[in-house]
Amino acid sequence: MPAATKDFYNILGVSRGASKDEIKRAYRRKAIESHPDRNKGNKQAEERFKDINEAYSILSDDKKKQIYDQYGYEALRRGAGNAGGAGANFTDMNFSSFSEFFEEAFGADNIFDNFFNQGGSAQNRSTRSRGTDIQYELEVSLEQAFNGTSYDFDLSKKVACTHCNGTGARKGTSPSRCEDCNGNGQIRQNRGIFSINTTCPSCRGEGVIIENPCHSCSGHGVVTKKKQVKVKIPPGIADGQSIRITGEGSISRRGGSAGDLYFKIRVRPDDHFERENDNLYCNAHVNIPQAVLGAVLHLKNLNNETIKITLHPGIQHGDILRIKHKGMPKLQRTGDRGDLMIRIHIIVPKKLDRKTEQLYRNIAELTKDNDTISLSKIRTKKSFWSFRSS
Repeated sequence: MPAATKDFYNILGVSRGASKDEIKRAYRRKAIESHPDRNKGNKQAEERFKDINEAYSILSDDKKKQIYDQYGYEALRRGAGNAGGAGANFTDMNFSSFSEFFEEAFGADNIFDNFFNQGGSAQNRSTRSRGTDIQYELEVSLEQAFNGTSYDFDLSKKVACTHCNGTGARKGTSPSRCEDCNGNGQIRQNRGIFSINTTCPSCRGEGVIIENPCHSCSGHGVVTKKKQVKVKIPPGIADGQSIRITGEGSISRRGGSAGDLYFKIRVRPDDHFERENDNLYCNAHVNIPQAVLGAVLHLKNLNNETIKITLHPGIQHGDILRIKHKGMPKLQRTGDRGDLMIRIHIIVPKKLDRKTEQLYRNIAELTKDNDTISLSKIRTKKSFWSFRSS
């Protein structure tokens, strides 16, 4: 799977709010399904197995998971937070047999217990019920992405109803336990040698029946409210990366924990600078005397820093100057920056006053014998400069 599109939660088939145990169980199930010993000669299964192991290596590591959740896979790939890339590499594991894989990954004593009891009880699952995540897009300028900034953002989210304290029942009453599922929210049905848990139709998986619903929330236990949150944009954040604010999503029904709030960052194009990874690119306009004789110029960077640029005599149109450590800040790596790449653009005047025109004519007299056009080689390699020429 291409790096830019890797969704580790989707690969393991879990939600972003999944607990460590849920992630571990999902990993075991997926790894069993795609293990090479069960899919000999199946290249697609082999690739899935690699992705599954990579996903688990990230989501089971608190630090790497935090970076991935907040900034995405690209931040891990580029080594954000000195995380050392995408983390431990499980794709080269070599197990001589399927049973060896089980013993190494899960522990031989608990193979079948883990495989056939992955979900735990319905009651345990309901206690881990979690609210939904909220996602927004937030647009910033390249200058703000360079320096970092903060926003006060107004959002709408679901919170516990204050009239019923989140129970969904009218004040003075309480929800009653569902007798059909004994409060578990699920009913077990036998299918031959297997048993399957299905959502209880009487309580719709809630485990309780509300006979007298709260008028304020119509028995849901939650209402929609507006809230202002502060969003901090760290220096060096890139277009497409996300920021997570834990616990600021919507709360779930019946007192479950709140989801998270995500902001996907969109960086507006800048008129003078472009970004590629952690490097900044710009065009510097130079007149003919400066190009011929050399000059010392000054450039204002995105943080309003004045950078001194020395042009050596004879610099050519299209030459590139690299100013080290003057590019974009590297995300979560304090003091570390990319480079500033300056492309020289020599400006030829379209109009001249008489005095300047005479000076150029004098120069032309000195070079009048050189009137043969010299052809240069055509470059077959596409230039990596993609920005405007003016």
